[in-house]
Formats: sequence, structure tokens, C-alpha cells
Amino acid sequence: MDVLKEKKTGNWILRNKLVMSGILLTLAVFFLFKINADTVPLDEFVIAEVKRGDLNQVVKGYGKLQSSSLQQITASAQATVKEIRLRPGDKVTAGSVIVVLENLELKQNVEAAQRNVDLELAELQQEEVFNARELLDEEDLLAQLMSEYKAIKLRSTAEKELFDKGIVSGLVYKQTKLQETLIKERLEIREQRKAQLIEIHKKRISVKNQKIMERKSRLSILQRQLEDLTVRAEFNGLLQKLPLEVGQSVERGSLVALIGSADDLKATIKIPQNSVQLLENGQAAVIDTRQSIIHGRVFRISPVIEDNTVDVEIELLGDLPENARAQLNVDGSINIATKRNVLYLEKPPSSRQGSSMYLYKIDREDGTLFRIKVDFGIESGNLIELLSNHKLGDEFILSKLNTSENTIKYND
Repeated sequence: MDVLKEKKTGNWILRNKLVMSGILLTLAVFFLFKINADTVPLDEFVIAEVKRGDLNQVVKGYGKLQSSSLQQITASAQATVKEIRLRPGDKVTAGSVIVVLENLELKQNVEAAQRNVDLELAELQQEEVFNARELLDEEDLLAQLMSEYKAIKLRSTAEKELFDKGIVSGLVYKQTKLQETLIKERLEIREQRKAQLIEIHKKRISVKNQKIMERKSRLSILQRQLEDLTVRAEFNGLLQKLPLEVGQSVERGSLVALIGSADDLKATIKIPQNSVQLLENGQAAVIDTRQSIIHGRVFRISPVIEDNTVDVEIELLGDLPENARAQLNVDGSINIATKRNVLYLEKPPSSRQGSSMYLYKIDREDGTLFRIKVDFGIESGNLIELLSNHKLGDEFILSKLNTSENTIKYND
């Protein structure tokens, strides 16, 4: 019995040794994999190095190139579209016919107004002829009276001499003198009547001329409306809008065409509302047409907020590139200020001006990445200022790591 007990004890010890060896082997494998799992390959991530230099603080937006000079043409009268000669996008020169409108009633009104003017002119001629004849009759009567007065005057003078010599009686002389006085009074009355007649003629002619002017003014308005039915460009440019089709009815005052200058352009950029307080007239700007760059400066900031944006107008400087045209979509950057000799970094995803975020910094000496909080200053394109205590040449991981560990080993 004693021998049997010793065999059981030996088997139990052997079994325990085997179990302990298995546990140790499992732990070794676990820790080996754990170490490998916490080691990341550095070449799979985007790395940015801290640099030093000048940064331009910019505000970015989007918008369009627009004509600085615009001609908005509206219908001068109700009409129907008869002919369309140019379409939006076509170049126009001063005097180019864009569209021809038609209004038969307006044409009839012009013809009627012309007849009224002709009628008034004919009546004026008749009035002038009548006045001339009336004046001639009056002058003929005056001439007769003048002749009678001169005759009686001579007779009165002669009888005065005879009366003084006693040849003619006093009664005869007095009768002659009375006739002289009466004829003279009639002559003066006729002269006054002639003067009044001339004034009456002037007033009649003036009334006629005033009526003719009114008729001509009415005719001129109608003719201008008729001429305006042939819609023409006032300057060289680009036809931007023409919301018409042949046969369409057009109401008076409605838009017929919009013409913009082709060479005199400006950029209108939509800027986020929360950045407008940084803007002021005269700031430098850069307009990106996606094919070329145009330099400019801010000259107008709209006071109106629409969809959380504000329109900012940019004056374009220098020669424009060939692809620059009205209504072209562009991007704009406005230079707010320049900060000198600052530390900056390539902008990490989701980072914003004046914000903070956690990034992994590379420690080349011990082969680790350690997670730290980074404070940012101004943005400048794809660069952002570093405000935290960092050094030139420090390196950060910009890629997202799917871990919350504060320290990670890496391998090259």
C-alpha cells in the first residue's frame, strides 16, 4: 500500500509542472502579441514638421466675377417679341441690335400723332396768312387816313394864311381846323388798333406754336417708344440675360436684356458672417479662377446678411487672364494681417483658427508617440499657427489613430 501512494504523489507533481509550463508559455505569447499590438508603423501616417516664418491671416470665400458696368434694358411699351438676334453669352458692341419687339397699336398711334402735327402746322400757316391779310387791310386804312390828314393839314395851313389876310372867313378856317383834329384822332386810333392787332396776332401764333410743341412732344415720345422696340446695346460688352422667346408678350417695364462690360470686371465674394468684422476697404485679396490668379483689393462690404454670408466686392488689379469673364465661379482670399516669425504647422483635419485639439507628437529618441494638447492661432491657407510651447522641427501625426492611449511605440 505504501508503494502505491508514492506513485500517485509523483504523478500529481508532474501534472502541476506541465500546467505551470503551459500558463507561462501562454503569458509569454500574450505579452509578445500585446507589445506588437501597441507598436505602430510610422510610415503609414501623415507627418507634419513645425516650421517658422511669416503667416498671412486670410478670410476665404466663394463667388463670381461680375461686370462693373451694367445696362438693364426694359420694355418701353407693351409689345410682342418679333425677332431675337443675340443670345446670352454673345458679345455686343454699341448699337448692336439684340431683339426686335412689335406693337401695332403703338405704330398706329405714331401715325396718328404725326397727322395731328401736320394738321396743326397747316392751321398755323393758315393763321399766318389770315393775320398778314388782316394787317394789310389795317395798314391800307391807315394809309388812307394818313393821306386825308396830310391833305387837311395842307388845307388848314393855307386857310390860316388867307384868314390872316382877311380873304377867308373865320368860320371856314375853324371848320377846316376841326376836320384836321378829327382825322388826326382817327389816325391815332387806327395806329393803336394796328398795334393791338399785331399783339393779338402774336398771341394767336404763340397759342398755335404751343399746341404744335405739345403735339410734337407727344409724337417724339411715341416715336422713341417705337424706336426702343428695336433693342440695342449702349456699350461694348457681353449679353448676360435675355429672358425672352419669339412670340412672347412683354409688359411695359419688364426686363428685356441685361448687358455687362466684358473687360471691366469685379469679383463678388461671399464671406462668412462671423469673419466680416475683420474686413475693411483696401485690404489685399487674391481671386482664384481655377486656372489663374488675379490680385485685387476690397472696395465695398455689403451691410446685408444673406444665408449667414456677406457679399464683399473686390476690385481686380492688373491685366485680366484670358479665361476671366462675367459670371465665372471663383474662390477668393482676403489678407487680413501678416504675423511675422511665428511657428506653424500644416493644418490638421478638423482644426480651426483659435481652437485646440490633441495630436500625437513624435519622440525620435525613444521611438514613441505621445498625445498632447495643441493650441492654434491664425489660419493661412493650409497652414495654421502654433501657440503652444513647441520647437522648430517638432513633428506631429496628422492622421487619425484609432486609440486613446497617451503613449504609443512606433517602428520605422
